[in-house]
Amino acid sequence: MEELIADKYKVMKKLGSGSFGEIHLVVDTETGLEYAVKLESAKTKMPQLLYEVKLYKVLSGGTGVPDVHWYGLSGDHNCMIMDLLGRDLEDQFEYCKHKFTLQTVCMLAEQMLHRIEYLHSRSFIHRDIKPENFLFGIGKKRHTLHLIDFGLGKMYRNIKTGEHVEMTTERSLIGTARYASINAHLGYEQSRRDDMCSIGYCLVYFLKGTLPWVGIKAKTKKDKYDLIQDKKLATSVEELCEGAPKQFEKYITYCQSLKFEDKPDYSFCRRFFREVMKQNKYRNDPERFDWVVRKNALKKMQSKKANQENNKVPKSPTNDTSALSKKALGKNSKENKIQSTIKKRVVHKKQKSCGSPEAIASINTSKMLKTLNSNALGGLLSTRNLKTSSMLKKNSNIRSRMKSSISSNMIAGLKTMVSNNSNKKSMLGAKTKNLARLRKINENNRKELLTRL
Repeated sequence: MEELIADKYKVMKKLGSGSFGEIHLVVDTETGLEYAVKLESAKTKMPQLLYEVKLYKVLSGGTGVPDVHWYGLSGDHNCMIMDLLGRDLEDQFEYCKHKFTLQTVCMLAEQMLHRIEYLHSRSFIHRDIKPENFLFGIGKKRHTLHLIDFGLGKMYRNIKTGEHVEMTTERSLIGTARYASINAHLGYEQSRRDDMCSIGYCLVYFLKGTLPWVGIKAKTKKDKYDLIQDKKLATSVEELCEGAPKQFEKYITYCQSLKFEDKPDYSFCRRFFREVMKQNKYRNDPERFDWVVRKNALKKMQSKKANQENNKVPKSPTNDTSALSKKALGKNSKENKIQSTIKKRVVHKKQKSCGSPEAIASINTSKMLKTLNSNALGGLLSTRNLKTSSMLKKNSNIRSRMKSSISSNMIAGLKTMVSNNSNKKSMLGAKTKNLARLRKINENNRKELLTRL
């Protein structure tokens, strides 16, 4: 395939493919506008592209008919440059999880019937009506349904005289079996009624998400077509349209009642779906198509999520620090309370013993105990997480040091008292009382430390 078609259309990405060939995006290098190119191998035994181009020219100017801008040979391919369109109905159906709402189906019916009416008014039938051949436009035409792929289209009457073609039988099935009419399966020549029946099958498929013959498998294509035909013949219109408004059943019944040469009453058919719209108080608003609503909802959700992300207050790095500081302050507060309690008790003891001959020894002993208690408390706090055996060993050492210090200070106090007092008996009495008092203080402090440990 040439990279440049007709010396101006640059071939870009591939958009789709089929039995006919491929469709690619092309850009006009002179204007920058985008188009689609339909490619067909120049070596094909049954070329259809040139015939399709001629049919597009016949239909040119109609609503929902894409324009053809160039046709010719480029390299090994026949090429048709045409308007670029959007997604087809099958793509939109998949996007909406294989189910359209009743409102969307009725709005589609309105446009599909208008497109087929225009095609029939130009003396042609399509013969391959299916969701893949209905596409919405882009830009200003994004809500306009387009009918494409006229490679299997056929003239059903003489353009000049208006004479209808004759009925023939034993024809092979032309088109897509899933949406083909029963008459097409039975080998009858197709006419306008068959396009109308195919639209009916499409609408039921959109509304219910499937058709009774979808998913049938067989070893050969002929066997599959035969099984689909049998299923269609065995399925009544009532069963086919079960769960749908009665107007769907009326539409298909009407289409199947048409004779080979009958002209369908398109307005009458559109009226069925307008009735459904009116009964359900629906408005024919393109913005209510399911894919449009879904797309807008997703955009809104993404926008809301983005706003939530932007409005999130970042976690302050000082928060954790503050928590740690509070914890540390709590520890310090507990330690301060313990020290304050010990201090108060020592002061109380000082006040009780003040003024007595034993005051000197008592005060010295209190100072010593304060120091010892402070040291013991520090040892207690620093060894909080050690094993119990280690803590008991340290406490034993502390008690030993306390006894030694108390004895030394006691002797010093007694010597001072002896030198200042001539009465040995009084000294001995004071000594005895002092010893008893010191033992009591020592015992109380020892118990207090052991309790805290």
